[in-house]
Amino acid sequence: MKKNLLSSLVLVALALLLLSCGGNNTQEFTQTQNEITANFSSAPASPTVMEPVTLSLSLTVAKGQAIVGAQVAYNLTMPGMTMPPNQLQAMDEGNGLYTADATFTMSGDWRAEVTVDYGGELTIFNFDFSVK
Repeated sequence: MKKNLLSSLVLVALALLLLSCGGNNTQEFTQTQNEITANFSSAPASPTVMEPVTLSLSLTVAKGQAIVGAQVAYNLTMPGMTMPPNQLQAMDEGNGLYTADATFTMSGDWRAEVTVDYGGELTIFNFDFSVK
């Protein structure tokens, strides 16, 4: 009986250890420039090659007020690799959220260079993330 209980406890401990070692699959990044805070994320959080992904950018100003009416464009590249242009115009979803749908053709490290045109001023954010 004690041997079965001990074996069960060891199995539970190993399962918990494996779950905790899985790493954080969330790829969410925040940057602030020119008094604009940009929060970048993707859905799913870990993009996979040839599967659709939605890129999201939430924009706010200093006091947390949503930026409405900006023009946002994504330029997707792989750092260190020459690639043809892969530019997406983001849709204004309201309340400071700007999204674009993408499909990545290669796994590896990617960069989203996001250009925000707000109030006649251009701000560029760079977000690095991984595609499986």
